[in-house]
Amino acid sequence: YYITTLENCPKNIKKTLCIALCPNLVSLKGCPEKVGSFICRKNNKLKSLKGCPKIITGTFLCVECDNIKSLAGFPTQAEDVYFLCCGKKFTEDEIQKVCNVKNKIRV
Repeated sequence: YYITTLENCPKNIKKTLCIALCPNLVSLKGCPEKVGSFICRKNNKLKSLKGCPKIITGTFLCVECDNIKSLAGFPTQAEDVYFLCCGKKFTEDEIQKVCNVKNKIRV
């Protein structure tokens, strides 16, 4: 059984939300607006981060989501960012323009 939608997800998760290995997930629509940490890994049908939590009080980790080719929907705030996808390589400066990152960025 695989997750196909995030509709009806709670609007605020204080701890970690991990969305990994969901081969049928095509959208992050329905994600909480705020989470402690957010992990998105190997979700290759995702083409964008639209719907991603906007405020991440901990770590934002997005890896091996090979079809994400833009920063549209990127969080606006995170403690740390690991953005090692993706269909396109982004720079730390590009990430800083869309997200207030308090500590480190790995791209």
